[in-house]
Amino acid sequence: MQTPRRILLIQLRAIGDVILTTPALRVLKRHFPDADIDFITTPAPAEILAGNPNLHEIILYPYRANDFAGFLKFCVKLYRNKYDISVDYLGTTATAVMSLASRAPRRVGYRLRFRRCFYT
Repeated sequence: MQTPRRILLIQLRAIGDVILTTPALRVLKRHFPDADIDFITTPAPAEILAGNPNLHEIILYPYRANDFAGFLKFCVKLYRNKYDISVDYLGTTATAVMSLASRAPRRVGYRLRFRRCFYT
């Protein structure tokens, strides 16, 4: 595998769940010091990540129920970014689609039911 230049992490849950993912940031940055690491989360837990030296960008996902057009627009943004690795810490259908939209050749996530086709 070629050294990744762009890594995407996805965790949309509560503050505690986001805190539990922060050790992975340090490990990823240690192993891939030149990679840009982006993190998708919702606005409330984003404050916890602000100022983290291991992150390149915090991407806010402004969740709104039944806003399919907004979700597609968000996925197009991910598609344009072209990541090398995507890690989905949540494993919902929405986050699996986000991972696929990232165009990362390596997509890590929970291979549950039909969502297994979204991950490599």
